[in-house]
Amino acid sequence: KIQLTISELSNIVDSLNIIVKTPMQAKYAFKFAKIAKSLQGDLNQFRSQRDALIRKYGQPEGDTIKVTLENSSKYAEEIKNLAVQVIELEFDPLPISVLGDSKFTSMDMVWLDKFFYDDEMVRSEVS
Repeated sequence: KIQLTISELSNIVDSLNIIVKTPMQAKYAFKFAKIAKSLQGDLNQFRSQRDALIRKYGQPEGDTIKVTLENSSKYAEEIKNLAVQVIELEFDPLPISVLGDSKFTSMDMVWLDKFFYDDEMVRSEVS
């Protein structure tokens, strides 16, 4: 099982999109695609709730709606409550070797650490 908060999900979406586009064995790609689709639904739901809060606490400014200064603390409290909601996924982390020679940044791997385990690390690399 993997647990993520909505806030964490918002941070990892770009890294997830890189993984979805990375060639890997079909069985791993299938598993990851199912998780990515589920997470996209969770993220869309959060964005809808966030947009509703902006409409609730905001005022139109040109083509957009902005949260007013007098409502900013109420908005911040409600968005904080949304951001800490936990998503539970039935997903066993994949071996990092499924990514092959694909290139990722260290930050991508920080965000994606819950989705992979290192099946290639040699003991001498740790010391």
